[in-house]
Amino acid sequence: MAVKVLESRTRLTCEVLEPGAPDKASYPRPALHKTGRTVLSEFRTIVLENDWTVVTIVPDLGGRVHSVLDKRTGSECLCTSEPLMAMARDDGILVLPDGFQLSVGSSLQTGMGPVSFQSYDPSHEESSAGVLLFGLTREGVDWSLCASLRPSSSALLVEVRIHNRQLVPVDVRASLLVDRCGSTVRDFGHSVGLWRPDHGCGLAIAVQDGHLESVSEDQAVVQIGLAPWLHAFLGPRATQSHTIELSPVTGLSSLDAFSEGVAVSVQGGRVGIQADSKRHACKIFVNTGPGDTLEATADLHPQVPFAEDLGVPVTGLAVRDAEGRELVRLEEGKPSPTRPNALPSEIARTMLEAASCKSGESQTLERQFFSALQNGTVLAPVPYGLEAVAALQRAMSAMKSTQYKECRDYIDISLMTNSEDQLTWWLRAVADRLSDTEEEERTSLLNARFLAPLDPVLRAEAYLATPIAPDALGASPLVFHLAEEVDSLYDVLGLLIGSGLVHDAARLINECLQHRESAMVRYLYTACLLESSTMTAEVSEQVRRAGLSPLEPPFPFRPFEVRSIRLVARRFPDDPQIQSLIQMIDEFVPDRTSS
Repeated sequence: MAVKVLESRTRLTCEVLEPGAPDKASYPRPALHKTGRTVLSEFRTIVLENDWTVVTIVPDLGGRVHSVLDKRTGSECLCTSEPLMAMARDDGILVLPDGFQLSVGSSLQTGMGPVSFQSYDPSHEESSAGVLLFGLTREGVDWSLCASLRPSSSALLVEVRIHNRQLVPVDVRASLLVDRCGSTVRDFGHSVGLWRPDHGCGLAIAVQDGHLESVSEDQAVVQIGLAPWLHAFLGPRATQSHTIELSPVTGLSSLDAFSEGVAVSVQGGRVGIQADSKRHACKIFVNTGPGDTLEATADLHPQVPFAEDLGVPVTGLAVRDAEGRELVRLEEGKPSPTRPNALPSEIARTMLEAASCKSGESQTLERQFFSALQNGTVLAPVPYGLEAVAALQRAMSAMKSTQYKECRDYIDISLMTNSEDQLTWWLRAVADRLSDTEEEERTSLLNARFLAPLDPVLRAEAYLATPIAPDALGASPLVFHLAEEVDSLYDVLGLLIGSGLVHDAARLINECLQHRESAMVRYLYTACLLESSTMTAEVSEQVRRAGLSPLEPPFPFRPFEVRSIRLVARRFPDDPQIQSLIQMIDEFVPDRTSS
């Protein structure tokens, strides 16, 4: 059958969490506290289904995979509990351990709240279908995730793209989190197996260049790092991509080995093999306790596992495809693979110098970098993609000076060495718009959408590129989602203001305020007015109207937000609500962020 995609809703019982004053771990959001009470709530879901597997994804809970149901045996391979109860981390942050989810950054903000999503149907019977998810972290990183099913495989394919939105290197902690729920955990090298012995089913998770974090019996969550080491540094505007497969395993007596989509179980003399797709004329080699080597040829099919009882103990097994390529191997007594838990010392030292703002050596690197930007030269060799960043900085400077042709030239230089940055393609689209480039020549926005179709800045540009109709009535539907997702709106405003597009930022804010009232958005609008006009009466009116609305999270933490609030505070030093924002900034935002 072709893959089916259904957008639906489900009702889940969840623990009620009580918000309190922010602390250092939770800021820019309130600290959450457990109440022990539960409530039945409705959530949006995406359901993917083919002949063998039904996958349920909940965008409203961080985009987690909530269920992997194996239709062959009716088994739920991904353990989730109900009611959904939050778990406290060591730093006090509350997270939901249930299901399978992506974690990027230290704040785990994607674990609870909704993320942007867009489902897509198969283009024909033989193509895949799935859902795109997008999220932002407070570390200045965005992540895109595409989860899809193919008609020819029982496995869920998960493609992850992590992108640094900043112009400095950033330490990214990207992991896959899986609710353990009593499962036996095995490390198979490039894959991790979770077997539920009480249910006779499990899940194999294959990821390249990943590593299994330390797992103890009392840990509720299995953590799989998306890098060969614990911390991975991303250069300025750089990306890293990962491909993960979640293969449901049922109909076997255990999960003893997994690789290349083939799961193996060996219990005494009984051998079981299950493939996630059809494999014709596979060679199966078995070593037995008496020292014999047995060989057989078999077609592996995802519907029915290969099973054989040899009557003698099995000490080793290997499966090869029709071309002789080894798919999976199981050897008795073979130790678990060892993995590095840190970067090589020289690479780690250099990256930390680039990312840290504390050491004298890193300050020297920063001075050299900005000196190169000012005099137009490029450091050689330039680490971590700084060639592209140097050209991009000069493009932004030209944008602020309305030198749009020069801006486009520098953007093209930046794209020659970093064509994977959707924000540079977006800036190219802005330069095209402001320089009145012929519309049929504007392909930059298409390139940006190809890389990150759900990036909120692309929604903003779709609105800003639309001419204002003189007789237009009501708020534009193009900015509805931005007005509702204020975290995304703040990120977009930071990009606009940082590129000198204060007029565009003010226009976008004014439109969003027609959809949703927000004190913080009005303060940002006030800062735009202070920077671009002398409309004192309008400035005072915006502050007055902002004071009529309560402050809502996320509170100011981005550099441009902090600068904007400080600017407004200098103009209105006696406003109590503005002063409460200043107190939070002074307590929770590091000095280097507010500078």
